[in-house]
Amino acid sequence: MCATILRNLGIVILILGLWTGNLVSRASAQDTSAPKKIAAPFAIDHKRPLDAKEKVVSEADAYTQLRVEFTGIKGDRVPGYLYLPKRKGVTPPFPAVLLQYGSGGNKTSNYIVEIGKQFAVRGFAVLTIDSAGCGERKNDTKSRGIFGLASTETIMHYCGDYSRAVDFLAARKDIDRNRLGYVGISWGAITGITFVAYDSRIKVMGSMVGGGNFLGLYTAKAAEKIARQGSKSSDPVYHIARIAPRPLLLLNVTKDQMIQRFWAESLHKAAGAGAKVVWIDTDHYFKTVDRAKVCESVIDFLAENLQKKPASHAGLAKLARLAGTWVALDKAGKPTKQIVSVFKVTAAGSAVHETIFPGTPHEMVTLYHLQGKDLVLTHYCAAKNQPRMKADPKAPANTLAFRFVDGANIDPKKDMHMHEGSITFLNNDTIEWTWQGWANGKPAAEHRVSMKLRRRK
Repeated sequence: MCATILRNLGIVILILGLWTGNLVSRASAQDTSAPKKIAAPFAIDHKRPLDAKEKVVSEADAYTQLRVEFTGIKGDRVPGYLYLPKRKGVTPPFPAVLLQYGSGGNKTSNYIVEIGKQFAVRGFAVLTIDSAGCGERKNDTKSRGIFGLASTETIMHYCGDYSRAVDFLAARKDIDRNRLGYVGISWGAITGITFVAYDSRIKVMGSMVGGGNFLGLYTAKAAEKIARQGSKSSDPVYHIARIAPRPLLLLNVTKDQMIQRFWAESLHKAAGAGAKVVWIDTDHYFKTVDRAKVCESVIDFLAENLQKKPASHAGLAKLARLAGTWVALDKAGKPTKQIVSVFKVTAAGSAVHETIFPGTPHEMVTLYHLQGKDLVLTHYCAAKNQPRMKADPKAPANTLAFRFVDGANIDPKKDMHMHEGSITFLNNDTIEWTWQGWANGKPAAEHRVSMKLRRRK
């Protein structure tokens, strides 16, 4: 049986090589004078009605298993299993994973069901679909190629249905459409890489025992051409670079009976330095290691990269867009050389750091961040105190107005301190920057500053 599998795989590889070889030769003859937008090599149709249906298959303590179906990319029906978590403390919308199996598998394959359950126990919704020619779609052989094996058309049919599967997930109220991942095993990895490369809705991917560059035709020169022109090849090595900068885990094994080390390493190299590469000393089927533990490591990778982020705040987002150096405008509205403020985003996007009058004796810092639902700031003043202010939610739409709350090293009834201020957004590159100091419990005219600033190009 193993000999048959290897022989069939060899034929598949030969076909893949012929596809890629033809595409490389065609690319060499094309003009590479200018980059252009690259379209996915498979069909996409987000507007097509899904006509989704679902039915409960089983209930367990940690998950509910549903049989679902929806309209695929070619108008046929795509069946799948959807696992929804029921763990205490885990509430919708859930992060979700599209999980696809190796050659010969389907949604009911034991190993894929067990991995799906593992994900569900960890709080993930999991969808596994029957691809064309698999499971309930076994008789769908219209797109089969030579000797009944997968043709380029079939592989792109897979990818188109993966896109429809993500349409299905994104349309559900119990799924967090901003936290979607993909995990593929063997053939599911090989086909999934091409899909994920062109679908930005997938935020993180795990590839297990995948490979590419099956006849060694992929070179640095080919990579440069394809980056500009795209490729319709079904070999994932021609597409994997487009996954960056999204997190990508490439897990391979040292004793793989199906995927040669060269194929795995070619895929790793094409992915770029940002991908995480893991080698495990076992075979293609993970027979000599704890499979559940290996899968947990993949789940850990997805969980880490699909963590729920704090809800974005419109005010903090506006401040983040100020990142850069800002100079004062003169009375005629022309930029001067006086640097008034330098904004930068820090702390993984959770704060904005402003340096005021940098490099001068009066250099100061203001740090903006969220406190619960409120946008707040702490101003580290040259007066050697640290007033804290909160944004006024009733300020005009183009203005962030801050009011004094409390502070350190301040008696607000007598000490001079910055008490209120505002940033008015006049356009993308011009702001009005106004701050008012108080002394003896009231506004002090000599401690007011109001300037128009322009972003330095």
